[in-house]
Amino acid sequence: MNNSGISSKKGPSKPRGRPRGSKNRPKQEPKRENMAIKPVTLEVPVGVDIIDWVTNFAKSNQVCIAVTTGFGVVSRAVLTNVLSQAPHEEYKEYLAVNNFSGTYVFPPLAQATLSFFNAALSRVNGQLIGGAAFRMVTMGKVVLSAYVFRNPHVFTA
Repeated sequence: MNNSGISSKKGPSKPRGRPRGSKNRPKQEPKRENMAIKPVTLEVPVGVDIIDWVTNFAKSNQVCIAVTTGFGVVSRAVLTNVLSQAPHEEYKEYLAVNNFSGTYVFPPLAQATLSFFNAALSRVNGQLIGGAAFRMVTMGKVVLSAYVFRNPHVFTA
């Protein structure tokens, strides 16, 4: 003790260095909300238009979608051959979907809505029909394989 009556001893000092039990752990990257591309399987309900359903799915999730394949059964299809000047053909019968594919680009990401769908269908007698699809109403379960993505890069000429 000194003359002033105050102890010259210091209280507990602050520990130096890393706390006990701590380890060199790598920093975790924050989860990315903006996915690059994500594969999905979609089941289209019975009695709805596949094309409307797919575009509404993309709009409600604010994503672009690329349908790579699809199969199932439809009761109505409106198709056209884009290379000819022929009008749309409407088929109201049992049609098996052999393949369905197409793309829908969410409007804010492109200057205009970009969408195109095509289908290959077979009739009960085995005849194959196909073309650009404008309307396809499901008769049974239709399953689609697709990729959803955001922020596509649009190349312009």
